[in-house]
Amino acid sequence: MNITTRHPLTHQQAQVLAYLVKFLELNDQLPTNAKIAEAFGWASSNAADTHLKALEKKGYLARNELGHLMLADRPTEATPAQAAHHLIGQVLVLASILESSLCVVRTIEAEDSDEAERLSKLITRGEAAIATVLKEHAMASTWCAGLTRSTSLERSGVPA
Repeated sequence: MNITTRHPLTHQQAQVLAYLVKFLELNDQLPTNAKIAEAFGWASSNAADTHLKALEKKGYLARNELGHLMLADRPTEATPAQAAHHLIGQVLVLASILESSLCVVRTIEAEDSDEAERLSKLITRGEAAIATVLKEHAMASTWCAGLTRSTSLERSGVPA
């Protein structure tokens, strides 16, 4: 499936996709539904299955010849609006990776007051970066919606 059929991700879907990418990078295979559920603290692997089906439907995951899930192929041809939507999805993935990293940093116990201050500043900067990304995401999504509408109208011959 290519980028032309991909849709924007929810925040939770972006987090799951980021987890899948990282897990694949570290383990050369995608995690089981149970492993995904465990990583996100879900009581049932059915929640993981629901998210995987949504990612597949939106074009971020695909099935190989054996019917196993894999990351979807890289984008091929795309309109500017579709490329922008894809980029926004990637930004959300990066934001969720940053958020996950901050969760780890928050668990670190400082050995002295200087280290505690450095960790506090790091967390504050990370939280500010995430807030900025989410704000930019909202503005970019609005822009993309307008671009998509404009592109659709141009194709139909109606002035934007």
